[in-house]
Amino acid sequence: MSPTTTGGSSPLIFANDDKFDGMNWVTWRGLICIAAEVRGISGYLDRTIKNPVPSAPTTMLQSIAAPADVPGTTDNTPWDLLTPSAAKWKAQNAWAKGLLMFNTKNPIGLGIDILGTAADAWNSYILRYEAASDMACQTAEQDLHNMQYSDNNDFPSHIATICTKWAHTNTLGVDINNGNFKTIILNSLPTTWDPVIASLYCNMSSIEAISQLHSWWICISRNKVTNPA
Repeated sequence: MSPTTTGGSSPLIFANDDKFDGMNWVTWRGLICIAAEVRGISGYLDRTIKNPVPSAPTTMLQSIAAPADVPGTTDNTPWDLLTPSAAKWKAQNAWAKGLLMFNTKNPIGLGIDILGTAADAWNSYILRYEAASDMACQTAEQDLHNMQYSDNNDFPSHIATICTKWAHTNTLGVDINNGNFKTIILNSLPTTWDPVIASLYCNMSSIEAISQLHSWWICISRNKVTNPA
């Protein structure tokens, strides 16, 4: 059966490492949004598919109308239909809520609303973790830009640390591309490296720049051993 029609399948359950634990909001949010789009239940999270208001009593003539004339009464009603029947809305809202709860390691402990609708639960995630995620992104990016290398330090260790911080920052959702990362590396170096830095602002990748810088570091390290102060 198509993933965009009603069916009996249970909500997708992620691998344990991918479930929300309070620290992986950006990655987990992306997985949830993909799963919701595939299934057609995004509207149950963002409230675009609303709980239908109970309809007025139908007449005998209306009650025998063909099923195709009554939205949400057939099993193949699309999940993303904006006007589902009350019964279909209840079932599909439960599926959407299950997608969130089954993929969160400790919903109550993490402060998630488990009593309301799927949209209520989703909103509690956003209110609690979206702002914290933005702050974490800003902190990680600032930490990366503040990295500084000293001539007395070990250059390979500096590069290993700055690469780790770059990967962590991008994992949080900050988009620092290869070119910008190369600039961050070059800006982290002292003025004594200016002779080699000037030639590295041309069109080359961060990996190529690191290779050139490593060669320079080996050269100046050898000179220090040969000509100690």
